[in-house]
Amino acid sequence: MVDIIVPIYNAPLELDGCLTALLKYTPEANQIFLIDDASENSEIPNRLRSAQSEDSRVVVVKHGENRGFLQTANHGFSLSNNDVVLLNSDTRVTSGWLGKLLQCKARHPKTHLISPLSNYADPVALKVLNAKNSPLAEKCPETIAALIHNLSDRQYPPIPTANGFCCLVTRDALRCIGGFDPLFSRGYCEEVDFSQKAIHLGFEIRCCDDTYVFHKGSASFGNSEEIQRLRKNNEETIHLRWPQYLHRVKAFFHKNPLRPLEERLITDYFATDPRPSVLHVRHPRLAHAALGENQRHTIILPQACVDPIIDLESEWLTKSVRIVRMYLDVWNHQRLDNEIRERVGEFSSMGNYHDVRWAC
Repeated sequence: MVDIIVPIYNAPLELDGCLTALLKYTPEANQIFLIDDASENSEIPNRLRSAQSEDSRVVVVKHGENRGFLQTANHGFSLSNNDVVLLNSDTRVTSGWLGKLLQCKARHPKTHLISPLSNYADPVALKVLNAKNSPLAEKCPETIAALIHNLSDRQYPPIPTANGFCCLVTRDALRCIGGFDPLFSRGYCEEVDFSQKAIHLGFEIRCCDDTYVFHKGSASFGNSEEIQRLRKNNEETIHLRWPQYLHRVKAFFHKNPLRPLEERLITDYFATDPRPSVLHVRHPRLAHAALGENQRHTIILPQACVDPIIDLESEWLTKSVRIVRMYLDVWNHQRLDNEIRERVGEFSSMGNYHDVRWAC
């Protein structure tokens, strides 16, 4: 059995979207704990009462004073005796999401933390979705989830940390580790610390790469100077406590096991797009001084673009053409040209590519 824990603080509109999707798409859940961390918004209690009357699995818990996300999550862990999913209130789950998390766990019994794919949740954010002005980011979560369901090869890759926006945590992990460390105050990086403790104990952490949960991000926390300081302090604590963490993150992104799925998503989504194409290819810094920069770019431009393009994010460009970004993991200079030709050849199936120009 699995219980779901949703810490809540203000953000009523995001909460509406979260609860609507959660109650609709989560038949497998045992209990759903909605924990109101002393929200100041007067609309929150009504929304929680409505959810409780709509679904008998919903348990509403009210804090008398604000404890912060971390302590609210720990409170939720203590309310359950089962495996749990910690879910932010600014998320939107999609069809079959929990069943897919459980399938990942069943296939890999040593796995004790699992996060799904998302638009905004490193290290499980699909970068094509996370890009500024990405057309995919404008699609409804169900549409993206359906694409992922059809295109994923279900590798369930290991990841260096779970992300607390949506994370299945086994009861065994909670018994061995306890809850989140109160040292991390109101929140930020607490799941990274928990994840490193899990890895230290021999537990595996995986990405469920066949399901998708939308995440708005910072709906409750905001982005004030105080929050920025909190994030910075907690990141410094992580680096001091777990110096190997950054190496794990770099190794993950260097290997980038999600890249094949990202590219299939691009190809599938853009196959019928009538706009001319811009292919933006990145690769690591090559070992010769002539580059003088950290990265070099290959850009395939449509014939309609006469002037040099300085800003690939410019508004007129994204409305006029489609931009596809691709990262090439090539360090050997002699292999570079062949690799680019090979990868560009794969994307040529999308059609509508024209002129080739280089920029350094």
